[in-house]
Amino acid sequence: GCRTEKGTKWGMNRFYNTGLFYGRWLFNGIPFVFFKAMKDEIEFLTRNGSRRKWLSVFLFFASLIYGFAAGIITKKRVPAN
Repeated sequence: GCRTEKGTKWGMNRFYNTGLFYGRWLFNGIPFVFFKAMKDEIEFLTRNGSRRKWLSVFLFFASLIYGFAAGIITKKRVPAN
């Protein structure tokens, strides 16, 4: 889209939407691989030289968990044939 957010707000929206999509459409068991991939991506995006932006790490992870939970709650149930 045409979003103009930058920085932490962009990351929060990105990880919320990723968690929502995964929880709603792809979740079918314990998502270790998904959360490992997201952890690695959060680590990459929050690097600042040899330091880490810990507030951003927390906000991105919280957004991911919130989106994932919202996806599970609003998951579309497909009737069995």
